[in-house]
Amino acid sequence: MRTIQKNLVFTIIALLMLDCSKGDDESLLSNAITIDASVKSLTRGASESFNDEDVVRVYAWTGDNSVISNTSDKNYTYSSSSSTWYSEDPLTWADLTTDYYFMGVYPARDITDFTTDSYTLDVSDQESADLLIATNVGGCKGSKETPISLIFNHVMAKLTINLSYKSEFLDTPTVNSVELSAGKTGTINYLNKTVTLTGESEVISIPAVKANTKYASVMIPQTIGDIVIKIDDKSYTYSPDTAIELKSGKHYILNLTVGQDGEVKLNFSINEWETEDGNGEALEFKDIC
Repeated sequence: MRTIQKNLVFTIIALLMLDCSKGDDESLLSNAITIDASVKSLTRGASESFNDEDVVRVYAWTGDNSVISNTSDKNYTYSSSSSTWYSEDPLTWADLTTDYYFMGVYPARDITDFTTDSYTLDVSDQESADLLIATNVGGCKGSKETPISLIFNHVMAKLTINLSYKSEFLDTPTVNSVELSAGKTGTINYLNKTVTLTGESEVISIPAVKANTKYASVMIPQTIGDIVIKIDDKSYTYSPDTAIELKSGKHYILNLTVGQDGEVKLNFSINEWETEDGNGEALEFKDIC
């Protein structure tokens, strides 16, 4: 009889625990913070928009919207099949009256210093080299229906070098490398969406997108000079009349024509990574809760 009583007690406790656990899950689900993330510009490092299973890290805080502090953070994953973002363990609203502020970063990364976070360019991994940041600091109150809008901006610059050759080249030559001198380290201020160059310049070999004709890389915003194209045992150097300033959020396209006499001519253009309307004017994006 005592054994039956003990088993009965244990069964009741277990049922109560399951009921409490179910209540916690329902509470979490009802208070979950959902997001609607998009890329303000139409392209990122190597592809368009967000891809299936891309992960962004979202940081939330209360108090002062001019300082990111005392944050809670969670990862959100993109599902291309439903065009939505989901999290197994989402951020939650503590209440429905306090103003919340948000910052998102792609690729997802752990951050302890929101004003001088260290960054190192890895040209061999363009997806992780690209850095997109979104902020929503207008003050969002808890809502069970409306997702938090996070519109991501490119913080880095992008450099594309297209190579063509004068007729004295009987065929497209084999390019050994396309190099320039630039800095690869910096610090990130997430609220201001800026990267400050910190390291000394070094020789960077720009990755080939299409061998011998197209080379491209995400770059830390900075000023660059000579570009050296190495073909066989000869170097062909393009020296700009004035240094080229690579600015955040812009795509710089250098169309270089190489001659066997060593001359390299330039056709240069700058494209906005930002979305434009039909008149070429940049569209204005506002925080929407």
